[in-house]
Amino acid sequence: MSISMRMDGDPAAIEHDINQTRARVDHVLEALQDKLSPRQLRAQARHFVEERSVRFAKRLGRNVRDNPWPVVGGVLIAIAWVALVRRRRRHREEGSAGSLRHWL
Repeated sequence: MSISMRMDGDPAAIEHDINQTRARVDHVLEALQDKLSPRQLRAQARHFVEERSVRFAKRLGRNVRDNPWPVVGGVLIAIAWVALVRRRRRHREEGSAGSLRHWL
């Protein structure tokens, strides 16, 4: 955007140039306000997250397909961990109930 002002001293021409410049500046400001509005920023963020999520899911799918053993190992470890936590919780519940019976 270039700003050219007439310097010939004609007040009407100068006023016309000022009005044109003001209109261009207003147009740029409106465009910036639209681009930086909360709605537009949310839409941009949502698009960014969706795009990255799709890429991540595709890459993860390819990695699992090409090399499934780390996933299998991770699943087995998770199952063992859940079983261990349940067993410890059951043991604690049985232990606290037993100590209550002792006092009753």
